[in-house]
Amino acid sequence: MKRLAVLIIAVGFLAGISLSHSLAGHGPHGPNGPPPKVKVCHVDEVEIDPDTGEEVVVAAHVLELPEPAAQAHLDHGDELLEDLSLAHGADCTSQYQED
Repeated sequence: MKRLAVLIIAVGFLAGISLSHSLAGHGPHGPNGPPPKVKVCHVDEVEIDPDTGEEVVVAAHVLELPEPAAQAHLDHGDELLEDLSLAHGADCTSQYQED
């Protein structure tokens, strides 16, 4: 009787695992795949201009982020890239330079 109970529990467990994987969609992001990515110019280093007292970006690089994560970076001073040809990790300090 114990063997039958153990067998039923084991079969139920295996069936549950199989069913949960088939219902989960297509990978961890569901059937639509991962969210689209955007390129953000991420500020690495800021210095204070001694003449004006304003912050000046002296180092920044490109990050390629999922859209939902980009907003957190934008809220903290990073900017969406206008030049989409820049690769992930490339220097984008010029994005912050005044003309």
